[in-house]
Amino acid sequence: MDLAVMLVDAESDILADAQSTLQRSHAHHYEAAGEKFTHERLEDLFHLVVSAIRDRDLAAVGTYSQQVAVERFNAGFDVSEVQAAFNALEAATWRRVVSAESE
Repeated sequence: MDLAVMLVDAESDILADAQSTLQRSHAHHYEAAGEKFTHERLEDLFHLVVSAIRDRDLAAVGTYSQQVAVERFNAGFDVSEVQAAFNALEAATWRRVVSAESE
């Protein structure tokens, strides 16, 4: 199985799952920023993760994480809100991977 291809094929489901999880966490700044902002940020991270898997190079993920940390801190986000977004996408991705493996 090509993991990157499988993830791209499941992108809309993974992003919907992650966004739903993040909404249930009631992260104040993501709620205030709105669904569109949240979806776009999750989508950016998702595409970066897929590229990292495809290229077998995580450097861009680390750089992006540092950039997001600074941007969100400067915008007043608590680190737990940013971590909740990353965790939501990770959990949704793993659920999809495990589901695909058991099919």
